[in-house]
Amino acid sequence: MPQISLDNLKITAVGRLMYYLVPLRKRIIMKNIERVFKCHSKQEKMNLAKAFYSHFLTTLKEIISIRWCNHDKLREGIEIEGLEHLLSAHAQQRGVILLCAHVGNWEYAPLLGFPTIAALSGRFYFVRRAIRIKWLQKILFQRFQKANLAIIDSRDMFKHARKLLRDNNVLVFTFDQHASIDGRHGIAVDFFGSKAGTYKTLAFLAGKTGALVVPGATYRLNKKHHVLQFYPALVWKENEDWEQALHDNTRIYNQAIEQFILANPAQWLWPHRRWKLDDMEKTG
Repeated sequence: MPQISLDNLKITAVGRLMYYLVPLRKRIIMKNIERVFKCHSKQEKMNLAKAFYSHFLTTLKEIISIRWCNHDKLREGIEIEGLEHLLSAHAQQRGVILLCAHVGNWEYAPLLGFPTIAALSGRFYFVRRAIRIKWLQKILFQRFQKANLAIIDSRDMFKHARKLLRDNNVLVFTFDQHASIDGRHGIAVDFFGSKAGTYKTLAFLAGKTGALVVPGATYRLNKKHHVLQFYPALVWKENEDWEQALHDNTRIYNQAIEQFILANPAQWLWPHRRWKLDDMEKTG
């Protein structure tokens, strides 16, 4: 497993309190951390959990407070790196799929940073699930729409995705690993050394349309600064067996997400049960 440093993680007083007093999904968090960082010490893993709670509370504060803050002022704290990779992919006129993850503040940084990319104004389409809490969905979605960032309901995505990509737009996917493999949307793919139910939608679209997949990460530098980082487009891995091609390329996408997480481990959304498949095999 990865031998990266878990020293110097940012732990706030409220994050520490949450770890001990309101340990939201702590058992799942610690189990996931153990899976990814099994060679690290118990103290390092505890500190990572505390740092995650600190990040989580800061993220909530940012999402709530953005409503009353001056967006122009907040945008001064957004740094964009590797933009040339996104623009180069877009220049090929094949459509772009932006591969993102639940790392950093994925609601805050794109909302403030993407509208500043003048060359792609009106080109961003976020693929999102409906939020169960309707008043929260209304607030979040309206913010994106006011920033000229369109939203597509993931349930209706295939009605629109191909045309949007043909028209050379940018589809933004927040990629995840908690899909059911019983239906047609998920497949079992390696993620940090264990099988995880991963959505094959992104690979399906990339393979069928020829759109370029560009990894894009967000992370918090400090209290007032966030980074949007774009990377070179991923090369499609050909295979005559279509299902194998979906698997192989989905694995490539998972590997990109792994690198996002290892770069900023405290800023990933640890509470999800992403390795349910592996757990079932061990208990079955």
